[in-house]
Amino acid sequence: MQYRPEVDGLRAIAVLAVVLFHFRVPAFSGGFVGVDIFFVISGYLITSIIAHELAQDAFTFREFYARRARRILPASLAMFAAVAVFGWFRVAPSDLLVLGKSLLAAVCFASNFLFYSETDYFGAESQSLHLLHTWSLAVEEQFYLFFPLLMVALRRTSPVRLFRIVAVIAGFSFALSVIGTWEARELTFYMLPSRAWELLIGSLVALRAPQVRSTLHASVFTGVGLALLGVALLVVDADMPFPGVVALAPTLGAALVLIGGSHAATPLRVLLGNPLMVGVGKISYSMYLWHWPMAVIYFLDFEDSGVPAWLLMAPLLLLSYVSYRWIEQPFRKPEFLSPKPKLALAFGVSALLGIYGVVAINTHGMVFGLDARAARILDPNNKEHDESYGGECFQDPKKPRDGLPIAACLTAKPGHRTILLWGDSLAAHYSIGLRKAASRNVQLLQATLGSCPAGLASTKEKANECSEQNARVFRHVRQQPPGLVVLSSNWRNHRGSYRRPLQKLLRALNKLRVPVVVLGPSLSYAKRLPDLLVERMRANVPFVTSAFLHPEFLAIDADFKNGAVNLHGATHVSIYDLLCTDGVCPALTPEGVPMQWDKHHLTRAGSILVGKQLMPVLEAELNKPHRSAR
Repeated sequence: MQYRPEVDGLRAIAVLAVVLFHFRVPAFSGGFVGVDIFFVISGYLITSIIAHELAQDAFTFREFYARRARRILPASLAMFAAVAVFGWFRVAPSDLLVLGKSLLAAVCFASNFLFYSETDYFGAESQSLHLLHTWSLAVEEQFYLFFPLLMVALRRTSPVRLFRIVAVIAGFSFALSVIGTWEARELTFYMLPSRAWELLIGSLVALRAPQVRSTLHASVFTGVGLALLGVALLVVDADMPFPGVVALAPTLGAALVLIGGSHAATPLRVLLGNPLMVGVGKISYSMYLWHWPMAVIYFLDFEDSGVPAWLLMAPLLLLSYVSYRWIEQPFRKPEFLSPKPKLALAFGVSALLGIYGVVAINTHGMVFGLDARAARILDPNNKEHDESYGGECFQDPKKPRDGLPIAACLTAKPGHRTILLWGDSLAAHYSIGLRKAASRNVQLLQATLGSCPAGLASTKEKANECSEQNARVFRHVRQQPPGLVVLSSNWRNHRGSYRRPLQKLLRALNKLRVPVVVLGPSLSYAKRLPDLLVERMRANVPFVTSAFLHPEFLAIDADFKNGAVNLHGATHVSIYDLLCTDGVCPALTPEGVPMQWDKHHLTRAGSILVGKQLMPVLEAELNKPHRSAR
């Protein structure tokens, strides 16, 4: 294929967008769409290569996958190995256990399946996943498995018919993406069927691009394409339903640049094809590989240091060049080592990484020779989401469901007074403890959706799963008021954005004369509590909770206490004051189980301990006179 410098320029835009987004440069709210730009480029290049070789009757699967392996594996396996070594020495046990799972999935090109089941890409928990970014590599590799088969099967088909077939497949995938962003956002975000259309847009450009008849036409294509990319990078944000319709901006923008870039006016060609952009484009693969592990290290160890993440750009560029120059480039050359040693090296490194992952999983994160106390603290079974979080009354946003089952979760039993627990997972984690501690005639109702704080969205905001759930629960409360509403959420993670929706809900409940208790933030630590406890045990140093409580947790707790949040007559209960005395908070239950299994979510045992102290406070509110409790 003829070299096109503007393609490298487009790669530079894609990788810089992703990096600046992950390094939290505020202007690039839509930087994550750089991945979508990469998808279009990949689809275009792969289809161009396959179509050309099929036309020359020179295509073989063996050579195709050999080229893919030479292109992808050396740098990725080097990065995996470096992260594994770093993890051995520096990563906390809980994170190393997850890293082991990630390595196993990544070497099998299946990490998108793992991360779909494990995390919200935009959630706070993603910041401890060193290999989260490999989900997009997995999507591409899965595309490379299926698309060449389609091209070979249709090799005798006319170009027009081939184009139409690919367009129809792309259309089905796009429809799946649009529907999925509303019905199953996480599944749609991570999986090939709902992402294939983005790669296939590049394929369509390669198969039958519109004819560019003049420099003016090419410049219009390129200019409109760059404008769409600019809109996507600067206007799109993580709160929009994505990919779906929103992803049309970066994907069509990239396609238009591919169509017009080679023949556009000189200023546009220089913009994309200048040495700086081309240079970044050439190292873009290595840059993408290395930037996220660096970002995770920053999030885990340096986020509170005051050093901005964008300062990582300089070492990232240097590391990316080293990776490109001394790892990518040599292995791309067929004459560098013969095929058998290359194959043996790839399988050998992959096998070692797989073994590393298995060992990390089966040793609680490479913690060898644990005594019984430490093993109990790190036991992954402490993390229980199902029944201990309320069963079907806790809606996990990563798992598609039909919505909160109102009859099962919000219907009062005859002769019972009711307390409605409402919020996100930091409401749901109280449920098992409150149910066990409740008096015989008190029933706990529950309406909880992960990552969805209690509140009513402004009418100007778009309807989404969270606002729909809250509106639906409020309608039920208005029709059948409970005796007491208890609101709890991850106030810290939502920073100041929770205040307006929460205060709007409190005003509405106040008008209904429904008594309300607002729970302050759950105890939150700088790192996962089990890791902190084991680190102290290893160092033979006492664990002092006040030294590790997150400062933002204390600040938000103070906001609730001093009236910075208008509660509109609701009662505030500080979890910190309830559980802690003089800054000393319980870290372990009497049975030796940690109170939290991560930074802030209660274990089952922790919830039961908290429930014993919290439920009497709630029942006292329920029993106050002049309230029509039900």
